[in-house]
Amino acid sequence: MVIPFFGGIPAAAAIARTSVAIKAGGQTRLVSIFHAIALLISMFVLGPYMSQIPLSALAGVLIMTAWRMNEWDEIKSIFRNRIKTSITQFLVTMLATVVFDLTVAIVLGICVSMFLFVINNSSLHVETSAIEPHRLDKEINYNHSTTRVIYVAGPLFFGNQDQLLSKVRELIDGCDHIILSVRGVPSIDDSGIHELMDVVELCRAHKVQFSFTGVQNNVMRQLRRHHFDAYVGEDIFYWDVIKVIEMLEGK
Repeated sequence: MVIPFFGGIPAAAAIARTSVAIKAGGQTRLVSIFHAIALLISMFVLGPYMSQIPLSALAGVLIMTAWRMNEWDEIKSIFRNRIKTSITQFLVTMLATVVFDLTVAIVLGICVSMFLFVINNSSLHVETSAIEPHRLDKEINYNHSTTRVIYVAGPLFFGNQDQLLSKVRELIDGCDHIILSVRGVPSIDDSGIHELMDVVELCRAHKVQFSFTGVQNNVMRQLRRHHFDAYVGEDIFYWDVIKVIEMLEGK
């Protein structure tokens, strides 16, 4: 509580004590408090006796603590299965710990993880489909031959910008209605929202109607923060593709 006010980061002590407490069966936040009290009492009451403990013995205790901090089953699993992303994160963090210190290693490990996340999610999965009447529960009375459904899976962010817009450009000719099913989109950033605006502008320029289905709550929250719902209208958001088809048949 005090060290941060002087620019210090008690990272190593917190990680080591937390690991020991968890391995000993600790389950609540009170573990750290009782652990600290026990250390404080030991330092003042048992100080003369603890000073007689050889440093080599304390080093052995620290080595065993460090050994037990590692999840060896998980480490063996990522190397056995050759999971390149996890192997890279592990090796970078380990080498940085040896060459620099634990604080630098944690920062580098987080930066590498963020970089690899962007690389792994830069490819957006976009699939198109036509309306198939035989898959519906009731007979279709409306001609949906010019209606296309675009299924999007993956986060919409700057790393995969313009992929969705390119797919819409391929389908825009010959369509009168495009349904964007974004149930597989777990998150969206500013770049993704601006790309959706570009999609809307493209559809409006070609006089093509559009609808959104399956928008997740956190994605909808971001859209509302950017007033995207007011920009396109609340009436184009539906739960699923079937609801859009029912709406088209009701026209």
